Order: sequence, then C-alpha cells, then structure tokens
Amino acid sequence: MCVDSDLTWESHIQYLTDKLSRLCYAFRVLTKITPMEVLKSVYFGYVQSLLSYGIIIWGSSSKISRVFKLQKRILKIIKQVPIRSNSKEIFTELEILPIPCI
Repeated sequence: MCVDSDLTWESHIQYLTDKLSRLCYAFRVLTKITPMEVLKSVYFGYVQSLLSYGIIIWGSSSKISRVFKLQKRILKIIKQVPIRSNSKEIFTELEILPIPCI
C-alpha cells in the first residue's frame, strides 16, 4: 500500500469551508430567534461533527487555517460580538475546543 506524498486534502478542506460558510449564514439567522443553549446544541450537532470527522487524517493539512477562521467566525456570530474581537475568550466561555486542539 502506497500513500501519495503530495496528499494535500485540498478537496476536503474546500468542502468544509463551503459547508461552514453556509452555516455562518444559518447562525446569523438563528441568533435572532433562539437562545444561547440552542445555538450551542446546533453548533455541536453541525459544526463540531463536521470538524471532528476524520481530523486525525486531515488535521495536519497546511490549509487548516481556513477552517479555523470559519470556526472562529461562527463562534463570534453565536456570541454576537464584532468579527475583530478576541476569540480565545469566546472558546473558553462556550467551552469549545479550537480546531488545532481537536
């Protein structure tokens, strides 16, 4: 069995970023009509499951920063804070692991 030395996971990362971008919009809509606990449940049901699927294999990709940026954006939308605000405090407050720690 041979593993491709040029394996970049580009198509999987692109799939994830497309999905997460669509979820950003969904969370913008949901934040207006649902409480925080429901938003966290939706996050764990959709976002966390997408991020954790096969992460042992694709998690060391050089393109993971694109996924991490979208994860932070979704959490900032959930907390309704400006996009430029510090995300470390949000991860701690919501008790969610950032993608590099998963």
